[in-house]
Amino acid sequence: MKYTKDKGLTIEARLTDNITFSHALALLFIGLKLTNHINWHWYLVISPLYLEHVAIFVGGHILRFIGYIFKKIAKKNIRRKNDE
Repeated sequence: MKYTKDKGLTIEARLTDNITFSHALALLFIGLKLTNHINWHWYLVISPLYLEHVAIFVGGHILRFIGYIFKKIAKKNIRRKNDE
């Protein structure tokens, strides 16, 4: 953010700050598709845009499942110690 006296706070957005590898890859694939260099379905061409979100979603569920398993194991061990 940049502060100026007459305009208050202004936000400077630059394209280079907002582009990621997946976006650049998607742009490359779209360009190749439109110039007929690749003959892929459109869902594969734009896959870099949504695969990032799918990976985060699946990874979160895997971590949640691992936490559930550790919780079950911990409860079992506590129950076993209390029985002794």
